[in-house]
Amino acid sequence: MYKSTDAACRYLLALYKMYDNWELALAAYNSGPGNVNKAIRRAGGAKDFWTIKPYLPKETQGYVPALIAVNYVMNFAPEHNLYPKKPLITFFETDSVTVQNRVLLSSLASTLNMPAEDLQFLNATYRKGEIPANGMRHYLVLPVEKVGLFLANEQLVYEQSKVAVPLAPQPAQASATASAAEKGNVVSYTYETDWGYHKVRSGESLGKIAEKHNVSVAQLKKWNHIKGTVIHSGQKLKYQTRVKVPVLAEQQAQPVTEQPAQATETPSTASATPETQAPAQEKPAEAPQAQAPATTTKPQVKYTYYTIQPGDTLWSIANKYRKDGVTESSIKSLNKGLSPSRLQVGQKIKLKRST
Repeated sequence: MYKSTDAACRYLLALYKMYDNWELALAAYNSGPGNVNKAIRRAGGAKDFWTIKPYLPKETQGYVPALIAVNYVMNFAPEHNLYPKKPLITFFETDSVTVQNRVLLSSLASTLNMPAEDLQFLNATYRKGEIPANGMRHYLVLPVEKVGLFLANEQLVYEQSKVAVPLAPQPAQASATASAAEKGNVVSYTYETDWGYHKVRSGESLGKIAEKHNVSVAQLKKWNHIKGTVIHSGQKLKYQTRVKVPVLAEQQAQPVTEQPAQATETPSTASATPETQAPAQEKPAEAPQAQAPATTTKPQVKYTYYTIQPGDTLWSIANKYRKDGVTESSIKSLNKGLSPSRLQVGQKIKLKRST
């Protein structure tokens, strides 16, 4: 709210400097300077709102008079039996802190012992009731007396926000999870970064799409190689998301146990008869063999095949299996001739996973 208000005031001031007239500045704020300049030319160069009004868009023709009416009502409210409602809290009584991770406003409200509605009011920017962890710097607005309490419990808030509401799996992963669960092979679940896809609808903007999928406009532009802000209906945009992935029983590490070397059993001296001892003395002594350890556990090296999905890169694939020791260099070494810049959808690559 603060940022948007500040930006609006700066823009309106720039328009006033352009026209030296508040009514024209308001008209340009609503419909753009281009439409106002066009209306001025059609009105023979007149720089008066009421003269150029017929040449402005219909919405702008009513926009400026409406603002004048609001200004009148605010200045003469008592005469019309209108009285202002006292604000919940003034912004002079608030301060902002930088957050380092995902924050659920509902969890934060419980920790700070204040209504969630108050937190949402102070942080109206976060319309989904959470501050996302998307690599960008985010700020949290709090009452001054609650800032110290937040800083003292910051890590606890992050942990509660991480566990309280896990992200829902994508449809494809959800069906795969259900199928595996039906077979009884699922032993646990984990969350991994994956690509999602959004088909642009008529009237959608990058800002709306970014907000819907909890990412930034800059990230959307980077992932989809967009230089400007123009997108087209029907265009498919990819974005990063977190998906719930089942960990199957056969995927868990199974330690390999080497059997100890079998020593040749010889009778003990106490129980052996002289006849059996004599040949043993005549036989040349053999060099003693090193005793094998009782058990030796080695990390199991497991190979698996991965099918390239739309939007995959070597980095994203390695990141999915990073905990299993998969790296970009290991993928390249196992798949000779693989071109990192020309991965084909449906192509299978070999992964070496040390578990």
